[in-house]
Amino acid sequence: MRTRKRSPKTPKQHWFSLYWVRPEEIGEERPFETAIHKVRDMFPLHLISNDLTVRGIPYAGALLNIPERIRASRRIPEASLPLAGGDLLLQCTRPPLDDSANEVKRRISQGGDLLEETLRPSLRRIFSNCDRGDVALTAELKPDRKGAPEEYRLIKFFQENKKQLIRGGRVQLFAGGAPRKSLDSDLTIGYLVSIPRVEPLGFRFIAAFGMGGTETLWLAHLLTDTGYRCYLRDAIESEVESLWTIPFLVPAFVPYPRITTDKIDFTPRYEFAEVTKWTRD
Repeated sequence: MRTRKRSPKTPKQHWFSLYWVRPEEIGEERPFETAIHKVRDMFPLHLISNDLTVRGIPYAGALLNIPERIRASRRIPEASLPLAGGDLLLQCTRPPLDDSANEVKRRISQGGDLLEETLRPSLRRIFSNCDRGDVALTAELKPDRKGAPEEYRLIKFFQENKKQLIRGGRVQLFAGGAPRKSLDSDLTIGYLVSIPRVEPLGFRFIAAFGMGGTETLWLAHLLTDTGYRCYLRDAIESEVESLWTIPFLVPAFVPYPRITTDKIDFTPRYEFAEVTKWTRD
């Protein structure tokens, strides 16, 4: 009797969320098990996750990036990663590749754990610097259009302090060429990253973030509520490491009670307004 040879099964894809714990809201005495909800950017990640649900990708759970200081003081052991080839990891917090204790704004504390170190080499191929005030793209990245995008290779952002409170994460200087100020006072840049295969585990990593919580939230709305949704689709499907720089104006009001992009014009008035894709190929 002849038996039919079975074809190997394709691993089922799942997606995970990655949240960064906020140590400044926990303190030294509070038991960490009562503070696992103190994380960054849950709202924007929730918005973007809807697109993964629509695609039929099952949610497999949240991963926490816990600051090294908290892990050490609470004796939280390192664990193996549940990610595998074909899985997708989504993050809506700026990767703190270069944050230091001297940041004007509260820095994002690095975890120094296995997942963070696994992601770092891939992110370093995209960002030569990434902290709250300066985002610089590597020289190997090339834009898919000519002209103004070269200014986006290095951008300096305002950081909140008593004198600049209303500027938040807006663009302070374009420094990719001859340094100059932005002609749009409310201009910011959103960053969308897609790494199709993070070695050695083989999972896809997507990050969508702005320079502050407000900017990240509006970026998430742009990627899910408007014609910008095509860029999120491309990030989910891209076969090469890619970065999209997304210029937009931060709204000067809050829609209430429903936060929506209806009747809001995000288009820069004077500055380059096109979304640019950057790749190494």
